[in-house]
Amino acid sequence: MLSFFPTPYPDEILYSVFARYHARSGNIKPDETLQELFNSRNIIVRPDLPYNLSYLIKNLPLLSQHTLESLIQKHTLYPMYAVFMPDSKSAILGYMKGELGTYIYRGIASSVYLPKYFRFCPKCLFENLHTFGEAYWHRLHQTPGVLVCTIHDVVLNDSIVPIWNNQWYQVGIASLENCPISNVTKNYSESTKELLRLIASDIEWLMTCDFKSLPSKELDWFHIQYIVLLIKRNLATLDRQVYEQGLRQKFLSFYGSEFLEALGINVSNNNINLFNIFRLHLEVFDPVMHLLMIRFLRHSPSTFFARKSKYKPFGKGPWLCLNPACEHYLHSVVTKLVMLLSNDLDSTYSYIKNPIGTFECDCGFQYSKIGVNLTKVDKFRFERIVTFGQLWEQKYLELNVVDRLNFQQAAYNLSFNYSKSPMTMLRKLEALWKSLNDSVEKDAG
Repeated sequence: MLSFFPTPYPDEILYSVFARYHARSGNIKPDETLQELFNSRNIIVRPDLPYNLSYLIKNLPLLSQHTLESLIQKHTLYPMYAVFMPDSKSAILGYMKGELGTYIYRGIASSVYLPKYFRFCPKCLFENLHTFGEAYWHRLHQTPGVLVCTIHDVVLNDSIVPIWNNQWYQVGIASLENCPISNVTKNYSESTKELLRLIASDIEWLMTCDFKSLPSKELDWFHIQYIVLLIKRNLATLDRQVYEQGLRQKFLSFYGSEFLEALGINVSNNNINLFNIFRLHLEVFDPVMHLLMIRFLRHSPSTFFARKSKYKPFGKGPWLCLNPACEHYLHSVVTKLVMLLSNDLDSTYSYIKNPIGTFECDCGFQYSKIGVNLTKVDKFRFERIVTFGQLWEQKYLELNVVDRLNFQQAAYNLSFNYSKSPMTMLRKLEALWKSLNDSVEKDAG
């Protein structure tokens, strides 16, 4: 058990706490510190997503107030990724608790520059020295996408301490020696500064919101929200095709080249991965790109996560009654739609990729269709007649057995003889109903 463990300062990144422990432990070799903290001399101490934290918690001094959740939530970058990772498929939290840290970055991607050196705010540095007697590395300042201090509204500076060389024990505390105050600050335009403040505030909101109040969503939820919002801006179609060229132009126009270059985002056609967050088959967690897209679509993170849009491949009801026997034939009176799951082997998100719906009219007629309604004619389309309903059945009963079987076979053939022309199918259906009536009258005569 550890004899002491430094109390993390507000928003101090855990990496910085480990470095402070090493500096105060008196250990000469860093592997001695690793053994004490993690029960391993070979562990890699990651600045953003450290792992083997369960052992650390068990090894803290008696009466320690720290919990595994509080350390992860308040002193690592996990909260930024967590809300964009599907619960059922993400194991990153488990890796952070356990020893399999080499798998942590599986699926994580970033479209923006990652900081090469620890960043600091000059005003925070002096305030920390005055308040705590020492400065430290702030978590938010090391987060990809954050280039300004949200407290003092100044552009962050680079220190001379590399952040990714695993020389964690040499990091030490932030100081005036390793945090030189540059006389030359990056001179962004006011519009770019405003956007940098906005994205930094959004990231801070994600990092500090209640750990359990913002549960992560599955990939299909994000996909649907984006597609619905892009459709409203004429940048996508109902069958989920995104107009990438137009989107790139509007994205560039919205943010401006200076802002995007500051973050390192390439919007040229050469960057084929720019909008990977839309793709259902890729489990890519790029939180900064998500936040940029959310703002581009005129939402804040809080309003976006409150959205409840559902995918409606057949548009809004009511839908047409396609029963020629019904007085409501070709009228929009059908309100009952049942979405079915595909039996395809690759059925993940099949309700989006290959939607199947059964439409049931009050007259008893039921038809199904596959795929989205893209054109005006598609509202007349059907792939299969599920049930003809009582009006047809009554006519069948009035026929002799042989004729009834013939009509049922004709109806069966019609159901599976799909024509690419919806209107042709309807004419065949109308002809079948007329033929059925003629036969009944002839039989009665």
